[in-house]
Amino acid sequence: MKSLLMTISIMLISAISYGQTAFEYFSIGLVKYNLGDFEKAITDFDKAIEANPEYSEAFNLRGASKFNLGDLEGAVEDYSMAIELDRRHTGGVRLTVYDQRGRMIESANQAMADPSLAAPYYNRALARETLEDYQGAIEDYTSALDIDPDLMSAFFFRGELKHRTGDRQGACSDWKRADELGVIEASELLREYCYPEPE
Repeated sequence: MKSLLMTISIMLISAISYGQTAFEYFSIGLVKYNLGDFEKAITDFDKAIEANPEYSEAFNLRGASKFNLGDLEGAVEDYSMAIELDRRHTGGVRLTVYDQRGRMIESANQAMADPSLAAPYYNRALARETLEDYQGAIEDYTSALDIDPDLMSAFFFRGELKHRTGDRQGACSDWKRADELGVIEASELLREYCYPEPE
């Protein structure tokens, strides 16, 4: 009986240490990420992932760090892992994150959506766009919008990609929705490409 209690105690201590260590590494990495020290942030996110291989937020921000360092393929891999982990797990605490361009991933209706669940798709879309995988980026923006239908910047950027790939009607539709959600630049693009002045 004493041996069983000791084993349970050791398991509980290990579980507590496991969770705290991963979170502590993640928190330190987050500070370094926000300071722009992406290489050192990656080191801490690596440790968080080593301590907890299911830590989707660590994969997401490690991907953002890699993006900022120009490792686009590595970023796509990390975002893909974050997406896979989020698919497998439901619930839990999520962190609102910034995309790798420094913009907060905003929803027009924060109360209805969890923007951090859309973040890996949104960030992977930006990485794929930079890699000129426009169709993959469009698909990722669409997945982000399936999670958060009021993600204004996803409409705007997806509209830009649709315009770039020759889908004028799709671009105008996305820019119209982005304009309705408050993206000022969208109204300018609507005037220029969708409602041109008669000659």
